[in-house]
Amino acid sequence: MQFRGQRISVGGTTQDDQYMLFEPGAEGRARFQGDIEMELSSRVRFTFGNFRTLGWMGQSPATSNAQLAIRVQDGMSLSIDNGYIDNFSTWANTTGASANVAVDSSGRFRRSSSASRYKLDQQELEVPESLIDIPLIDWIDRGEYERRAQMDEQPRPFTEKDQSLHDAIQLRRIPGVVAETVKEYGGEQFITYGPDGQIEEVLYDRLALARTGILYRIIQAAFTEIKALQARVTELEGAAA
Repeated sequence: MQFRGQRISVGGTTQDDQYMLFEPGAEGRARFQGDIEMELSSRVRFTFGNFRTLGWMGQSPATSNAQLAIRVQDGMSLSIDNGYIDNFSTWANTTGASANVAVDSSGRFRRSSSASRYKLDQQELEVPESLIDIPLIDWIDRGEYERRAQMDEQPRPFTEKDQSLHDAIQLRRIPGVVAETVKEYGGEQFITYGPDGQIEEVLYDRLALARTGILYRIIQAAFTEIKALQARVTELEGAAA
């Protein structure tokens, strides 16, 4: 262990050694090299400044779940709890922009893009008119139903966090289409598959564009036919005069 002013290092001194370095100088950093292993009975808490909680690893203060949380300010934190990522400030800070984040089948977050520079082998797409006949239905979300049923079996009173999770579940009927039905109507390009090969979701925005294009073609054809019929009526009226 070495002390150099405010710098504390534990372990080796070369780049290849395993060490822990605490250096609260201009950058205020803590750096680790090598394997770090901790055994916790509850949790490790990180504090900043006047011992205000900055984050923790281990057992959450609000629940008995294993959790990693980073607290930015009171009431605003980023937490990973039993596989869920929670961040209320994302909900609280709104925007009028379109959704641009997607989650792939590996669970990785990626930004969705639309610019030409991100697209290779661009080709015009022909879609069948049968897509216009896809039936619209509504349903109750299975995941929300099961989460609500599971929470309803838990003892009361809830913790503050569990109560907010319970209140956020709204068993309302959701309008939309079914991915398997979209495929049956010729829209396989507008559905996605999971790593196990099962159908997962509908690309609603792209399906809407395709159906709009189909409607445009139908309206254009009807307009052309109407114009032809109007010309024929005018011709017949002129002949009868």
